[in-house]
Amino acid sequence: MVATGEFLLGYLNESNGRYTLQPEELSLNSSFAAFRILEQDVPGFERFLQTYAAQLAWMPKCWRPKSAAAGATAIR
Repeated sequence: MVATGEFLLGYLNESNGRYTLQPEELSLNSSFAAFRILEQDVPGFERFLQTYAAQLAWMPKCWRPKSAAAGATAIR
């Protein structure tokens, strides 16, 4: 289990310490965590795939040519 202070300010963390801001009231039950809003252009990505599928189907350093395998297989 992770100590509460690892994600909420003002509580004991894994090192038995507390990180607090001044004034202390601002840090109790607060966090430095932030949420990022992610926007994806799925139709645009699908258009990109349709446009460049033939070029991306075989990449010399990443994929075997289709003649060497049944379909593109990653080289590991």
